[in-house]
Amino acid sequence: MQDGDEVVVRDAANQFHKVAKADIAQKIISPVSMMPPGLTASFVKTSLWTW
Repeated sequence: MQDGDEVVVRDAANQFHKVAKADIAQKIISPVSMMPPGLTASFVKTSLWTW
């Protein structure tokens, strides 16, 4: 989320942090998901899609 001169980011512990845009050297998308591997393996189809 961006607001004026700040960017708000959420970490893996679901905590939000405000960072000044001037303090950011670059922004990249992480190639690693924060979702634990195999999390969806225990879901049934109705848990993932509700039509």
